[in-house]
Amino acid sequence: MTDSTGSYAANWYPDPLGRHEYRYHDGTRWTEHVASHGRQSVDPAMGTGAVPTVDRPTEKVTRDVGRAGVAAGAVGGGTLFTEPVLVVNQKAKVIEVSNEYAVYDQHGKQIGAVRQVGQSMVKKLLRVVADVDQYFTHKLQVVDMSGTPQLQLTRPAKLLKSRLIVQDGGGRDIGDIQQQNAIGKIRFGLMSAGQQVGLIAAENWRAWNFAITDEGVIFFIGQGMWTIEAAGPQQVSVPHSELAAILA
Repeated sequence: MTDSTGSYAANWYPDPLGRHEYRYHDGTRWTEHVASHGRQSVDPAMGTGAVPTVDRPTEKVTRDVGRAGVAAGAVGGGTLFTEPVLVVNQKAKVIEVSNEYAVYDQHGKQIGAVRQVGQSMVKKLLRVVADVDQYFTHKLQVVDMSGTPQLQLTRPAKLLKSRLIVQDGGGRDIGDIQQQNAIGKIRFGLMSAGQQVGLIAAENWRAWNFAITDEGVIFFIGQGMWTIEAAGPQQVSVPHSELAAILA
């Protein structure tokens, strides 16, 4: 995305103004050339990127952290990628035509946001008059407090199972999140380069709470349970892909 001096190489990047999916940087400045859903258009690069905010008192955010069972006291770096705890609150609206969220640290300070980009007026109108959201492709930007994209998330149109494509702030692929089942406790595979590297698993059928793990299933083995010569309890990580063969 940038060279050692911090300047942009000429290319298309997630629109820093948040009005479109992509905007072209000519190596010197952001241009008026933009694109959404593969269609190019022109929109002058004027103004600053909007950062959604949510009117949620600090004490309520810290209460949310406590309800989640998170112990207080962990020290973070004050950014989206250095804080140990992130609290995401959706912006409440009478009519939802554009998804917006504020991201707080554990102390209730907003450090970023999530904003939906690239929606046409037709799509916004259809979201008002019909329940057809799942049949649309949605693109979101995770931004810092300056409005600079840190991640880009794309959820393609779906019929049954969802998929989320994850890219960095420069539009480069990181991986994707794939829904694995539609019945029972919902699971999502965390994928990178075609390999599953982790799992998001709902803790109950309502899918309100999720556990996020890496690819290995951790088995805790008490002393003497498997090997009598073991000096103490052991911990073994087994990849999900190997479980079937081991348990067969």
